[in-house]
Amino acid sequence: SIIGRIAAGLGFCHADLDRTCLEMSGGWRMRIMLARLLLHNHDLLLLDEPTNHLDLETMLWLEDWIQARKCSVLMVSHEQAFMDRLSSRIFEIHEGKLSIYTANYSEYLDQRHERWAQWEREYQNQQDEISRTERFIGRFRYKASKAVQVQSRVKQLDKMIRILPPPREPARIHFKFPAADRGSKEVYHLRDLEMAFGKLHVLEGLDLDIWRGDRIALVGLNGAGKSTLIKLLAGIHQPASGVLRRGATIRDEYFAQYENEDISPENTVLGEVNSAAPQGMEQHVRNLLGSFFFTGGDVDKQVKVLSGGERTRGRLAKMLFSGANTLLLDEPTNHLDLASRRTLEQALMEFAGTLIFVSHDRVFLERIPNRIIEIREGQIRSFKGNYRDYCQALSSLGEESPLVDNHQDRVKKRVRTNPGKKGQPVGAMIQEQEGRKALRRDQAKIRSQIRKLESQIDELEKNIKSLETEMLRPDVYSSPARSSDLGNQRSKIQARIAELYEKWEIHQQKLDLDDAETP
Repeated sequence: SIIGRIAAGLGFCHADLDRTCLEMSGGWRMRIMLARLLLHNHDLLLLDEPTNHLDLETMLWLEDWIQARKCSVLMVSHEQAFMDRLSSRIFEIHEGKLSIYTANYSEYLDQRHERWAQWEREYQNQQDEISRTERFIGRFRYKASKAVQVQSRVKQLDKMIRILPPPREPARIHFKFPAADRGSKEVYHLRDLEMAFGKLHVLEGLDLDIWRGDRIALVGLNGAGKSTLIKLLAGIHQPASGVLRRGATIRDEYFAQYENEDISPENTVLGEVNSAAPQGMEQHVRNLLGSFFFTGGDVDKQVKVLSGGERTRGRLAKMLFSGANTLLLDEPTNHLDLASRRTLEQALMEFAGTLIFVSHDRVFLERIPNRIIEIREGQIRSFKGNYRDYCQALSSLGEESPLVDNHQDRVKKRVRTNPGKKGQPVGAMIQEQEGRKALRRDQAKIRSQIRKLESQIDELEKNIKSLETEMLRPDVYSSPARSSDLGNQRSKIQARIAELYEKWEIHQQKLDLDDAETP
């Protein structure tokens, strides 16, 4: 049935269907709400962070489900790969304004960079034009022969539609994990390890060695035991049998998937982070919290009133005082915005210690690990490389790969189905683009000539000031011959300046005409 398909796709087993919602955790209740939504054949789905509380496999299933529907989807998400696969338009809200891009998320980033760079160029060009015009007005305001040009320039400034400064990049957190002791070469040694909860055997007969410098991503289906293995390594759980040995000088730090496992809800943000810091470092803690966007009275908020993203940022700040050389991270990107995810990603790539993590962020999984450990039916397999290497290894073994990557096909399809503006042939569009490029090249040459003229005028005006200063010296103005010579030099320079200004005016008029004709 469709209920069974959706329930299975979202990670529910058959026995879960007879359980009450009250028995489920908050994350599973969110999945129930999502399943209920997907049961109906809606024309429009409004999804606010639909991937929260989903693991990688259920996220891939949800992508397939949405892609197979014919309905429209408007969503908010912090999952880059999820948006890359599903989105065809991006609505960006920045500084109170809405901008629309016809692209998936990765393409949007490129288009936005190009759009903002063009905006910056146009803004600077207009500022240069305003500066040149104001200088012209100031220089010739009281010269009768230039009265018409001055009035024309004044009107030009009055009518000019001012370009606002381009947007600033959104603020993002900044941090690095501090350097720690190298620690033992062998970080963890597991032999014939078993873990069970009552009659439920989660891990059986595990043999695993983890070495200093390993950057391991744990992957597997929902309920396979990824979080259980991390908790075993962190000492949160004790194995039912077998050997688990830690290196003698290993200092590990555990980041729990659910924040109530490693923070105290009644503490303030400052108190919680300060509890991990050495005594006498409260001001340093305050400064650090500022870099995580906790400013002013934010540090005195109780943890229990924080949003999911704020709690994650606070927990990351707390980790920086651990001095750990081994990090055990269970879904560290939950509730983080994309910019903060990329900052965390960079900090982990620069971390010199050992890293073992669980994540459903595919960008994370491709950029950080050098080793993938798959947990399946209580057993483990180890693969060298990142998540893409792991998927390719599965394919070479004849097994189904969970990686879905049709991004290039979608880009090619978009190019084929959207060859140009509506009603405009491709050839005409290309010709129009080439014409605009040629016009911009001509304008760039004119602006370069204007700058050279202005530089020459500035230099000559400096020479006039030097001459006038010298003419005021007693030994000069008392000498008619010397005064006459300097006066002649000044007249020649003034005449040259007038010539240069005539050229400047011609170039400026040409530039104004081109700007008016630019579409």
